[in-house]
Amino acid sequence: MKTFSFKKKSYLFIFLFVFFTSIFLHAQAEEEKLSKITPRQQLQNVIKSRPIITLTISEHEQLNVFVSTIVEKLYPELSQHMEIHVHVEDLESSNASIFTPKNPIEKEVGSITKQEIHIFITKGLIAQTTQEEFSFVVGHEIGHLDSAFVTNRLTKQVRELEADHRAISATLNAGLDPESGIDFFQHHLGEQSGSFFSAFLAAHPPDEKRIYAMRAYLTDQRRRLGRQYQGSNESTPLPEFMKSWQEKKFVHPLHQEMIEQGFDIDQKPTESIQIFIEHYRYKKSIREDKNV
Repeated sequence: MKTFSFKKKSYLFIFLFVFFTSIFLHAQAEEEKLSKITPRQQLQNVIKSRPIITLTISEHEQLNVFVSTIVEKLYPELSQHMEIHVHVEDLESSNASIFTPKNPIEKEVGSITKQEIHIFITKGLIAQTTQEEFSFVVGHEIGHLDSAFVTNRLTKQVRELEADHRAISATLNAGLDPESGIDFFQHHLGEQSGSFFSAFLAAHPPDEKRIYAMRAYLTDQRRRLGRQYQGSNESTPLPEFMKSWQEKKFVHPLHQEMIEQGFDIDQKPTESIQIFIEHYRYKKSIREDKNV
């Protein structure tokens, strides 16, 4: 029995070693591929891979100005060196992300060098958040920027926690109450559960530990600042121009082909978008194989 137990442990160790080594090698290969293309090309690939709805130039400007105003309030010094660009994805989940290439996309605006900051938000996030909650989410995404250049030193989970802490500090310093933002995270983090990856491998920390860490950090900051919070705990709706986009739909190149094959896109919008995403990944893998 002892021999059998030893063999089982040996096999388990070998399996785990091979598994984690393959993940490490895959990450290195992906990093090498990214190093061969410019940050602008990386951004274009990201945009092509997502179900982004089409906005008019004026709608884009309205959205960029609205989010830029939030960033200016939360990060007044950093915002002077940022040019905010926001993209809306046709997804029902309440998610947001930020494009963080190793080498930022920079441009000269007058006498100031600015970084292009590209934030991706979903229609679900717009539909389910107040202005205060949305501001906290934006604060979290901008909080990722400082960690973007120390990827090798920090794990993904630690970077998420750092971004949470930065959002809490920025919200307090801006005279807002972080509680509503933390409550929103607590209510909606469950949407990420049940995925293939375990909490250990996932990009985000386990939900309960993450919320506990956020509330503990907020308590510490309140104690340090000697106040409950600055400002009032308000609940302001997002601007109507953002709410009106719920009727906009993402249209991808496969739509016509799917319609001809009898797929009811109007009745199955979620499945339609998933087909697009999977098809894009398939085409991307084919292109990469040809370049090997």
